[in-house]
Amino acid sequence: MLRPVPLVVLLAFLVGGCAAPASLRAADVSAPARQIHLSGRFVTSYQGRPSEGVYGLRVWLLFRRSDGSGWEGARLPSGPVRRHRQVDVLGEDGAFRFDLATADLAGFDEVAVVPETRTATVHLVPTPPGARAISDTVTVLPLADAIRVPIPPSGPVAADGLHADLRPEVGVVVRYAELAREFVLARYDGAPPFALPPVRVELSRGGGYVFQALDPDVLALGGHEIELNVGRGVSPTLVAHEYGHYVTFRMWGASPLRYTLRNRNLREGWAIFFSFAARAYTAAKYGDIDLATSNPERAPFTDTFAGDRRYLGIVYGTSRPDYAAIGSLLWSLYDGAEPSPFEVEGDDLGSLAGDNDDVAGGLAVFEAVRTTRTRVTDEAGVAEVVRTFRDAAPPGLGPSIDGAFGFFLCPAWPACDVTAPPDARPSTGSPTLRPVAPAGLVARRLSAGAVGLAWDRRVGVAPWANPPEAYRVFRDSVLVATLPGDTSAWVDAEAGPGAATYEVRAVGGGGVSSGRARAEVAATSVR
Repeated sequence: MLRPVPLVVLLAFLVGGCAAPASLRAADVSAPARQIHLSGRFVTSYQGRPSEGVYGLRVWLLFRRSDGSGWEGARLPSGPVRRHRQVDVLGEDGAFRFDLATADLAGFDEVAVVPETRTATVHLVPTPPGARAISDTVTVLPLADAIRVPIPPSGPVAADGLHADLRPEVGVVVRYAELAREFVLARYDGAPPFALPPVRVELSRGGGYVFQALDPDVLALGGHEIELNVGRGVSPTLVAHEYGHYVTFRMWGASPLRYTLRNRNLREGWAIFFSFAARAYTAAKYGDIDLATSNPERAPFTDTFAGDRRYLGIVYGTSRPDYAAIGSLLWSLYDGAEPSPFEVEGDDLGSLAGDNDDVAGGLAVFEAVRTTRTRVTDEAGVAEVVRTFRDAAPPGLGPSIDGAFGFFLCPAWPACDVTAPPDARPSTGSPTLRPVAPAGLVARRLSAGAVGLAWDRRVGVAPWANPPEAYRVFRDSVLVATLPGDTSAWVDAEAGPGAATYEVRAVGGGGVSSGRARAEVAATSVR
């Protein structure tokens, strides 16, 4: 084992102002300083996907002794513990950099950049064979996971473009848990009303994928952990799903009993939603798109675990339609991405076009789940979530919210869980979903006083076509025309010669689309 080296507390690491212990300041100050510059990336991949950075991983710099003690006698660079000197935290691209000058290289023949087993988001257990404790609080992974660079007899130690592929059970878990946590922080502008300390993640070779709020084996460590069966593989979907459970555990007061007694369908539906929402955030911010098998509104209908259960005449192709329905409903209320990687529209079920991009609940969905007063004895919690969300939303969204709720669930849920006949097909007669906004508005001056408008008429995918019943045309925010729903062009004969801004909105049974088509026309020079 490596000789334990005392480290300063985390605060000193953040501010970088604490002196190292005397044992680390024993450098031969008479020797000339040697420059050390190392930079590179730690990346990971899964199931043949492109490599991505191991975001959030903390890495340490260790020197190997050449006196025969080798890595067993390895040590950190002397001096204050600072970022880019003894330790670094990988960015989203997995990049690290170390820059320091030291006279304390005599007796060392190799330097290694070694990943730690703990990040700001996760604590990986059990400690893998070959891992090394370098202090009472820091354990690093085996040297097989490190980047190693020889130390020349003299001169600088410099290497750029260093590279290591970290095994998925470490890299994928660290990266996508970090991204899931960043997503939550982003929703709350960096200050969520609940804490998200590092969660213990047990990497097992048996068992399943589960968040355990009350695990007797880890009671002394808080009683909760995420278990991932890495023997069956890991993916962003799985990591984000289980981290989503941890988020609700923290939302609901971090009480194992309260979490365990809460509505299980709501817990699972939320985790399904959270996985898609976190991955959509990752796609939008970093271009890291993991589409899995489908989008969250279509997947419940197209996954074929068991196809004989349904709600409100809608077939759910999963063995737990209650989970799928809640996940789909929450996504429908939340999704405001344009375009979203999970807005797949096709000629099968597609997405709930015209509804989800209009609602765009964002943080309101988080808060609705966080503040719900779910009862233990029944399934009222889901209805309370939707009611809380509806109360926080603008009144004009009411019909759309009710339409989504009525579509994915039913007011008497779960009483409407019935056995579907073999020839059942997805369908809905809900008239309350708002229409899809028009697109591609073009405004062209026809004369000194007239402007021609043309737009693309859009409808959702059946069975959620929601065709507009009318279009409203606004000039400089003033309503100037209401046209039939099949209209795609119109001439404003009273436009006048001045510059103007036009907007076209769709109107349907569920109200007015929140999206709109917009175009501007310049003033005419003709008098």
